[in-house]
Amino acid sequence: MQEDLLPKIWAILSEIDVTKTSDDDLCNFLLERSISVLAFLDVLLNCFIRANFLGGHSDQEEDIANLKKLDSEALICLVCEGETPFKKAKHLGLFWLCKRLSLRMCEVSRHLLFPYLLTALKCIYLHQYLLGQERSAQLDAEFQHLLELAESEITVVDSIPSEDLTTFYLLASYLSVFYYRYNMADEYSTRCSKHLHLSLQFSGGLAKCTRFQSTNVSQLWIKVDRSVESEYTFPDRAPALPKLVSLDDDTLLNTVVFCEDVKNQFRVLTLEEQSLVLLLCDLHRLAYPNDEITNEQRLVYLNTILQQAYPDSKDATVAHAPFSCWPLATEALFRRSLLEHTSVRRSERALSQLEELVNQFDRTDPPVADRAIEHFFLARMPSVWVLQAEQARLLKKMGCFKSALDIFLRWNQWSDIIDCYTHLNKREKAEEVIREQLAAGDQSPELYCALGDVTNNREHYLTAWEVSDRRSARAMRSLAVVFMYVDKDYEKAMECFEKSLSINNLQVALWFTYGCCCLQARNYPKAETAFRRCVQLDPENFEAWNNCASAAVLRGKKDVALQLLKEACKHNFENWRIWENISIISADVGAFGDTIQACHRLLDLREKYSDAEILGVLSKAVVDDVPSTSGTSAGSLRQKVLELFGRVTSVTSTNAEIWKEYALLLLGEKPSPKTTTFQKAVKNLQTAHRCRVQPKEGSWQQSPDKRLEVVQGLQLWAKTLFEADSITPNGDGPSDSSADLDHVGQSTFIKSSFASLRLSLISVKGALKITEDSTLDEKVQGEIQNLRNEVQQLLERLPSGVGSTMECSINFLCRLGVRRWSYYSPPFVRSLTSGRGALRPFQPPFILGQLTDQAFVEQMRANLAARNSRLDMDHLLNLHKRYSSGENSVYTELVNLISQLPNSTHPLTPVGDPSKAKQIYLHGSKLAVDWKPKDAVTLSTAMVPTGPSLSNPDSLDVFHPTPHLRVRNATMATGLRTYYFSGPLAKIEDALTELTLERLTQAGFALISVPDILPEPVIEACGFPTKGSRSQVYKLCSSEDMTYCLSGTAEMGLASFCAGRTFTVEEQLTDPNTSSAVGLCAVSRCFRQEAPHQEAPLYRVHQFTKVEMFGLTPPDMSASDAFFNKILKFQICLFADLGLHFRVLEMPTSELGNSAHRKVDIEAWMPGENVYGEISSTSSCLDYQSKRLNIRWTSSTGEQQNAYTLNGTACAMPRMIKALLETHQNKDGSVNIPEVLRPVLARQGGLAQPNIRIKLKLASY
Repeated sequence: MQEDLLPKIWAILSEIDVTKTSDDDLCNFLLERSISVLAFLDVLLNCFIRANFLGGHSDQEEDIANLKKLDSEALICLVCEGETPFKKAKHLGLFWLCKRLSLRMCEVSRHLLFPYLLTALKCIYLHQYLLGQERSAQLDAEFQHLLELAESEITVVDSIPSEDLTTFYLLASYLSVFYYRYNMADEYSTRCSKHLHLSLQFSGGLAKCTRFQSTNVSQLWIKVDRSVESEYTFPDRAPALPKLVSLDDDTLLNTVVFCEDVKNQFRVLTLEEQSLVLLLCDLHRLAYPNDEITNEQRLVYLNTILQQAYPDSKDATVAHAPFSCWPLATEALFRRSLLEHTSVRRSERALSQLEELVNQFDRTDPPVADRAIEHFFLARMPSVWVLQAEQARLLKKMGCFKSALDIFLRWNQWSDIIDCYTHLNKREKAEEVIREQLAAGDQSPELYCALGDVTNNREHYLTAWEVSDRRSARAMRSLAVVFMYVDKDYEKAMECFEKSLSINNLQVALWFTYGCCCLQARNYPKAETAFRRCVQLDPENFEAWNNCASAAVLRGKKDVALQLLKEACKHNFENWRIWENISIISADVGAFGDTIQACHRLLDLREKYSDAEILGVLSKAVVDDVPSTSGTSAGSLRQKVLELFGRVTSVTSTNAEIWKEYALLLLGEKPSPKTTTFQKAVKNLQTAHRCRVQPKEGSWQQSPDKRLEVVQGLQLWAKTLFEADSITPNGDGPSDSSADLDHVGQSTFIKSSFASLRLSLISVKGALKITEDSTLDEKVQGEIQNLRNEVQQLLERLPSGVGSTMECSINFLCRLGVRRWSYYSPPFVRSLTSGRGALRPFQPPFILGQLTDQAFVEQMRANLAARNSRLDMDHLLNLHKRYSSGENSVYTELVNLISQLPNSTHPLTPVGDPSKAKQIYLHGSKLAVDWKPKDAVTLSTAMVPTGPSLSNPDSLDVFHPTPHLRVRNATMATGLRTYYFSGPLAKIEDALTELTLERLTQAGFALISVPDILPEPVIEACGFPTKGSRSQVYKLCSSEDMTYCLSGTAEMGLASFCAGRTFTVEEQLTDPNTSSAVGLCAVSRCFRQEAPHQEAPLYRVHQFTKVEMFGLTPPDMSASDAFFNKILKFQICLFADLGLHFRVLEMPTSELGNSAHRKVDIEAWMPGENVYGEISSTSSCLDYQSKRLNIRWTSSTGEQQNAYTLNGTACAMPRMIKALLETHQNKDGSVNIPEVLRPVLARQGGLAQPNIRIKLKLASY
């Protein structure tokens, strides 16, 4: 029918100038030619859809494609709020004519009103599609008007075709979602479900999704229920459908294969029912959080559609013939690709499927007539430019910026073009491309805005504003952002924001930014209005709700702010900042029930969270029985507040203010606290005092505020004990025997508490005396004297005799809780070949063949240049050429040079000198003190402090390292660059070793004892040169057949342990997180020749103790990288627990040794030296060492290959102790012991040494 009309319509369009013809005249002209206006509109709309969505070649459309005048006029008339429709779309003139005429027919028609309304609604949908994500208020108004007319028509007309009604519901729902009318969208989807007599719900069924599953597991599927069975007939021939790209994964099946019981419940869905499934899939995205669970559920919807279109799967039996159409299948495949691209195993299929959907557009098979244009509006089928743009965005995410750029340039996607050029370091090229487009005559506001983006020149935004005749919302939006963020001129920014929003008030993100700008300008009424408009359009924008509440608070409307915050947490229940704001405002307005709920939620989200001020408000409100906003008194919430305090103190036990408020809450029990309550309150006050005098940061004696808090805490403690007579017994009456026992227990408790109070008072008094004597400031002395007098008065008020038989001394040893670890055996390494003979020598044939490969040679040249290697590649190639021609005399030199070739380089490794090192992680912050920190040597060799300031030698909290390090005057005994640790330093070195080995064992590393003397070939095979100026290796005297050396690191000994062996891993003991890797560790002495005199003495020495990690993995990059990350994570966790501030650096090529494929260093901040110093290094060597040492790996199939090796420093003792001493030092020269070491030291008996005096007398030479 349409093919017959097309020549007539073309003749009409050629005969008259439709741009100058009124709609009524055009309708009359069509009627004179016996052409239905509705048919005319269908032909125009179908031409537009075929050219931009369906694809396929149509000979009839070639004649119409020359209507350039109509297209030019349409490009002007389709502009909305200054936003230009997509210029690359074909047949814009035909679409504009269709929309224009359909809207007119909606005004004048009486008999075919609904078909014209539906056609106009389709045009609104397509017009908005051409504008992209810029929502048009003009189109929204047109959409609302059409909905009103359509609803009126539906109520009076009973003969509307089913598919037309379904299409209306679908379009109404999709457009309602787009224009932020979510309730209306749900309403239309519900009406569509009722119209189709269909209901859908998730259900579980047994199925298999991997190739190796032996049993079925529960999988999600869509259960379809019909109240009225649909009548459908299968087509005579299979419908034309896009090609389905198979998954072809070695683990996952192409589709989920359900058991027969579930398959029997599957329903064949009609095309209209399938369109409803797609609609519900889209609405599901809006109703639930954007997370993996939601995406999996959306995939179930899409797979339901694909199951109808492609029932014949290679993984499942055929359930029925294909029953779908081209638009439905295309949209389902497109949506599935967008969801699957984040999956490692499905990303390749996602990209391939997108490419296939793009390619099908230009194919002539199937022909356009078979692509079901009549069902186009049952789905939201993407256009060809959207398909290609999404394909390019996936390529961009994979790092293929050049390929993505080519696609973006094809479709003039300017923001993406700028982004790609920026990643390619060719931002100026983006400016050049835009200027070329402008010079070609495309003077559009969009281009000038893009030019402003790439040049950061605001003049281009002003030009865009003028070119658009002051109608470009985009231009004003960009200009407002410049005024706000660059100029900080918030008034001008607000003016520009308002202009943009007056043009298009559906810009949700702009309403939010406008609100933020108003907050900065302190225009709180406008800010609140902006955020309210934002949440009106997008109710799920929790940040807008939160900011709206902030604006309300600043306007003094705290009760309104609380309601707004409650609304915000509905849309983001996991955001702790919102709950914190709720706790603050609810406590302020007296909504104490909300405060308690917010505090509990904060503890759920942040386990260590505590706010002493809020808890104090709750405690005081309950004790004073303050009225709450709910109409009840706060006293009724006493039990809930007690539960909250109990939960807080169980996870945060070091906050003195919280313990004090907890005690006051207990003491506020009405009419008076019972005995058990009183005793608990006193214990809480005692705990609060302990927290004050044993703070984590700083000494309380040095802070005036903390000194006052300590004394006031003691006064409250004493006051509570003095008032013990008012305590109510736990029993029913004084004659009750239980009351007598309670009285005896209470009396004993009071005496014990007074004794503890006396000890605390004596301790505080003594500490204040020391502080008073050490200060020269008379004002401070006077303040401390007053505090001492108050403490003395408390001592004098205590009952006499209490504590007289007790020892009045202070035990500084903290009771430490040892963390419990779950131990398991490390992977069991089994040697399949004994390897007892001599080491297999390095064999060059494995690489000789590669020297004839030009690609390998060029790659090796680049590798040598990047590593600053002195090896002459040309000389090596010449020797190889001579050797290949039969000159055997060069063999030894050739082998020697080949052995010096470096390993390949990891893609993440920066190229260049040490300055190119890339920081990939930063932990902690630098030591911030108002005195100059000392270096480790000064700390450990200075004058021993005397007097009361010296810490208790039995303490596990702090110690003085003096004089337990000897680095000077040691040359006579041990030579240059050596050291002695004694006393606490020796103990701490031992504790560090034990802690590191304990954690390595828990991480699955097997402990190996290694020798310190190794054959020279082993050390060379590990990548450490033993000859030349760059060698760091100590050589021993040569024997008759071998030269031996001192090991520079346990890596050498562990590699030697593995030499000549073939490894496998027992399946039942394999750590699943290490990809069947084998982890070994060892403690050894390390010997190094290099020790530059300009470096700190303890930082670089000739011999030291180190704990080393060594790993073996299958020859697979993913397994090697996984174990590399495991080593790195171990180091970061250990150093973080030791309280160090450090950075993790990806080392550049110049810092890689020959054996290293990748190297990451960890540098700790050394406050005494004011520099970062390396404390650890992790290297991946691939098969460099295993080839030379014949270390093999047996795969699950029995195949043997060279294993990949890795190594990393777990703990290098001198550098670690240097970092710990300088990081944890105090002003008086003492050093705080990291908490993680205290349990280890406690198990070892502490830092105390036997009382043995050793007198040394140095002989004179």
